[in-house]
Amino acid sequence: MLKNGTSYADLGQDYYEERYQLRVVQNLKRKAKQLGFELVAVQGETAAM
Repeated sequence: MLKNGTSYADLGQDYYEERYQLRVVQNLKRKAKQLGFELVAVQGETAAM
């Protein structure tokens, strides 16, 4: 911001939450692959937290 003179734009909690969930899934896929497994998406179900 200081270097380029751009203004700060808050992207909101939903943006960061989506990015976090994507990062978690990618890490799980990587760890599963290291252990010789493959993660498969299940259609029609939602994750309960």
